[in-house]
Amino acid sequence: MTKRSIVSLLLALMMLLCITPVLAEEPVTIHVYGLGATIPETDPVLPELGNRLGLKIVVDTAAGGADAATGLMTRMMDNDIPDVFRVGDLNNLAVYHESDAVLDLTPYLDQIPSVVAAFPETDWARLTIDGGIYGIPRRGEVNYMDYFIRKDWMEKLGAKYPTTFDELYDLCVQVRDADLDGNGVNDTYPISGSKLESRAGTLNMFFTAYGVTQPNTLMIKDNQAVWACTDPAYKLALTEIRRFMEAGLIDPEFVSMNEDTLREKMSMGKVFLANGGWCAFAKQAQQDVLKAVDANADWGHIESNIVTELGISGATHTAANFSNVYSFSPDLADDPEKLAAALSIFEYTISGEGDELLCYGLENVHYTKENGVITKLPAMNELGYGWAIQFTGRNDMVYCMTKFAECADEIEHAANEVPILTHYEALVSQPEGVNMADLKAYESEQLIAFIYGTRPMEEYDNFVQELYNLYNLGAYLDAATETLTELGYIK
Repeated sequence: MTKRSIVSLLLALMMLLCITPVLAEEPVTIHVYGLGATIPETDPVLPELGNRLGLKIVVDTAAGGADAATGLMTRMMDNDIPDVFRVGDLNNLAVYHESDAVLDLTPYLDQIPSVVAAFPETDWARLTIDGGIYGIPRRGEVNYMDYFIRKDWMEKLGAKYPTTFDELYDLCVQVRDADLDGNGVNDTYPISGSKLESRAGTLNMFFTAYGVTQPNTLMIKDNQAVWACTDPAYKLALTEIRRFMEAGLIDPEFVSMNEDTLREKMSMGKVFLANGGWCAFAKQAQQDVLKAVDANADWGHIESNIVTELGISGATHTAANFSNVYSFSPDLADDPEKLAAALSIFEYTISGEGDELLCYGLENVHYTKENGVITKLPAMNELGYGWAIQFTGRNDMVYCMTKFAECADEIEHAANEVPILTHYEALVSQPEGVNMADLKAYESEQLIAFIYGTRPMEEYDNFVQELYNLYNLGAYLDAATETLTELGYIK
């Protein structure tokens, strides 16, 4: 080797030694706030989603509901807005908009074409403020609510399923007096449940049979916005409820109960008929609770509906279709790469393999797939928090039938056989001069008084007028009419 060659080789080696190693680029990190459920450290789904998209997803807090809203507002005031955050109350979205704390997605919709195509215009309209779109909708759920009854007791009595309130009354009297649990005490309240105002409310059978929705809801009747409890049919429903209450046929503790205390009473033979979701009563773990005292207890959906001249008993559903949406920090407008990464989470998971990942987990770990059919594996039971990371919701019927195959009969009945009444209050923003929280609280308080007989039914018309005079219900209904007309619900 010549001297010149040796010198060239040494120079080349020196250059190599002086080169600084190139480190792998860190993935974009997206902070998500307020999922509503605790995501365990062992969760395999979000890391897999991040790997597929080349990003890292960090859950800032699992809190949901009022706690999440309070925490989010604090962070907004500190100018520390999460990249992506869950909005549980759409009335808050207008507040965030007024505070310049949420991103207008309109200029970026071309990055999420599959998401745009997945939702009707009415869903996007709900998230539109002053011409801008400030959130991504969520696919709604099918109906879960149904009326569950002790079928073994029906057989023991040789009873027929009731179709009128008189028939239901007579059946409940039989149950009250028959000591069907055999404990020697008449301590069974034929009808029980939890709460008053929710879609799982104890008395929804009565309200829906008279053609009205549960308390604290807004209906459309005769093409007009109507606050449900002001409809004349409400007085008829409450009068029927009073008849059952006075006869000891409705559990007087229902207003303070929750699903756990209700299931406990059901398991102890203290309940005959209860309203609730199949998801609260039909899953295997819940069936084990309901059969803990009496292994022969057979809880299933009632095989009839109560019919009046005004309606048929069933369930209620919000026209809002979804209550939780995801919005984005306005700071992302200054970081196109990070914004694109955040939007990719929604575009990827709205359908196909991304949707399957969030709904069912990892293939061949949590499920198998053959000819397009997904079959649950035991490990899927470990993903009980999965609903909280389904950012755009899911194809609910397929999801439920796949994940809870043991509940198939109850799922199908609730989704396809139970009559549904729709309510609309979630679509309407609170106008100035109206405090709907105060109105709803007063309404619930007074309805409970009518139900328990501490306020006579003769004063019901006065109560309705109080809602107008004391709580400015008329202004709310004007706003509701305007909104529902704009959305096409009122013609």
